[in-house]
Amino acid sequence: MYRRVTSVATSAAVGLAAAVALMPASAQAAPETFTGRVQVIVGDTIIGCASTQIQAYGDLPGISQSTDGALRVSVSAGTQQQMAIEGRDGSVLGVDDSAAAYPMTGTDPQYTFLSMQEPLAAGSPSVARRQSAIWSVDPATMDLSATYVRDDLTVLDMTAHTFGHEYFISLTPNFAAVANGFPMARQATLRLGETCSGLVQVDEAQAITFTSAAPSPAYPGQTYTVAATGGASENAVSFSSATSDVCSVDGTTVTFDAVGTCTIDANQAAATGYSAAPTVSQDIAVSAIASSVALDLADAAVVTGQTTTAQATVDVIAGTVAAAGGSVQFAVDGADVGAPVAVDSDGLASSPELGAGVGSHQVTATYVPASAHHLGSTSSASLTVTAANTTTKLSVKPTELSATVAPVAPGAGTPTGDVTFRVDGTKVGTAALADGIAKLDFTVPTDTAHGVSAEYTGSTDFNASSASTSRSNPTITSHVSSAQKSRGGWYRTPVTVSFTCDTKGAELATACPKPVTVSRQGASRVSRTIHTADGGVATVTASVKLDRSAPSVGVKGVKPGHSYFDAPTPKCSAKDSLSGVKTCKVTTQRRGSKVVVTAKATDVAGNVRSKRISYRLAAYTIQGAKRKNGVFQVRHGETYTIRVRGSKAKYVYATPAPGKPHRGSVPFKKAGKNTWALGVTMSMTTSATRSWNLGYTQHGKLHVIKVKVIG
Repeated sequence: MYRRVTSVATSAAVGLAAAVALMPASAQAAPETFTGRVQVIVGDTIIGCASTQIQAYGDLPGISQSTDGALRVSVSAGTQQQMAIEGRDGSVLGVDDSAAAYPMTGTDPQYTFLSMQEPLAAGSPSVARRQSAIWSVDPATMDLSATYVRDDLTVLDMTAHTFGHEYFISLTPNFAAVANGFPMARQATLRLGETCSGLVQVDEAQAITFTSAAPSPAYPGQTYTVAATGGASENAVSFSSATSDVCSVDGTTVTFDAVGTCTIDANQAAATGYSAAPTVSQDIAVSAIASSVALDLADAAVVTGQTTTAQATVDVIAGTVAAAGGSVQFAVDGADVGAPVAVDSDGLASSPELGAGVGSHQVTATYVPASAHHLGSTSSASLTVTAANTTTKLSVKPTELSATVAPVAPGAGTPTGDVTFRVDGTKVGTAALADGIAKLDFTVPTDTAHGVSAEYTGSTDFNASSASTSRSNPTITSHVSSAQKSRGGWYRTPVTVSFTCDTKGAELATACPKPVTVSRQGASRVSRTIHTADGGVATVTASVKLDRSAPSVGVKGVKPGHSYFDAPTPKCSAKDSLSGVKTCKVTTQRRGSKVVVTAKATDVAGNVRSKRISYRLAAYTIQGAKRKNGVFQVRHGETYTIRVRGSKAKYVYATPAPGKPHRGSVPFKKAGKNTWALGVTMSMTTSATRSWNLGYTQHGKLHVIKVKVIG
């Protein structure tokens, strides 16, 4: 029996060989190794197989018609190879020219066919007149041939023969001399096979086809049930891992253990009349497991001195977050806040308190997994900090005016800046705040009642406020309006801030403020102060957040206009630097083979933007081959998998372009729902043309696949 790589079907229409390998394109043929018993053939009859006979000078192979008593050997393809004896580690069949079975006439010696330990390297001259690495095998016939390398490196071609009533086998470089000395000697052919008697017949070849589609991508921790069909011997197909550091196999269950390429070997043993199937391998890419982070702020809009917290929710596309482990590092504007926070079994991690100065800030959560089988990820959210409101408390002393300015909760901190003091509406001085208190040396006349007021002008971090005493202060109220209602505290159209003034019966020193239109995007505030003639004062501040820009949106995972056999998974991607992205959704609609993907993003303010792309679902593909201008580029002699969609298909033999494929009807193997697959070896001749047309039929209709043979 022996191992083969592909089976070949011939197209009589064009007289060319079209190799058809019923295996997935990811399958690989292992180096050829041929195994079997050494048949001794005289004429067209197998007179027996080589078997060990114990002699005074060594284990000399004789001839046995019992397969139980016959030696079983293995030899690799190529010239001058060792022929190893199975079941006897380190033992080989060799040649010894120092112990001829019988003396003979002539100048050429007779070489004894024996078994030996410590095999010699291929092509070495004799050591102690023994050699082992002398064998060659013809893959087509399984015939064995031998050479002998003398000490002077002269190479002799050996001829097998029997003598002694066909009890023993010997090798000689001169059979004519043997026949002259021993008329009963008969020239013999040595061949690998299974039977040890009867007429000569070649064992039927067997081939293995993977029928299971490997997961793509595969991830560590997953399992996959592998399946394959073999030859007609009915021996089971066995599976093993050639990459034990990446995956392991138990029966038909493949377990992915690490990132890398998992190679599964499939073998089918020989049987009487059948050779062992060639080892076929299936390569599976095991990828690191991607992760994603969702970042939520407890409060995305705060004021000076107010802090907030963030919660990161980690997810992985395969397995569990608990298996990935790891931590999340929180940062504000690129600066880390605290130490990394461990992710719990639910994928949650909470930040320390977060704070920043007035303005818009970027909060990020960067996930770093503990497992080498996983990939990290990052997410961000916008944090808006506005100035905190303040209160001003006025105190009048005999020779001093003082004002205490403090933030209004949830604001915190110590306001800075200047406070202007007025008596009866007339400015009497300005004092700077120190530790939140402004003091001015001034004596209020006692001749009559006077109105005293203090006006805090505000700063970057704190809004203006005012206070008065002895007089009833007026009131000023702000009203915010826009063409569209606010969402989440954000407007998406210009905002008008108008004011209403109540003088409490006093006369205004200046007119009530006119309306103000805010069109600049971002967080803004509008403050206005009014004074009355009796010294009253009032201040109002309106905070406005405006986002007039729609978020940017795109589609990831799909190339526009591209053709896919397996439908990709589109993802919606959106960014918004102001109010932030609220939703990002993707929808698909299929019309025939065309699939339209629409991504729609909405920000917190209600601005919407959509992006639409399309791709097509291919009716067929050649897995592993690039397609250029509608023509698949394939390499001569390599095996590819043709995958088709729809009903069950049959392969039609290739013909040179522009001819139509015809003849042949090789059925495809089912490879999933409405999917069929067939491995094809590109062995077409390229002497006349490199452009060929492959074909397959579905319900009698021919479909043509154009290929160009390269290499």
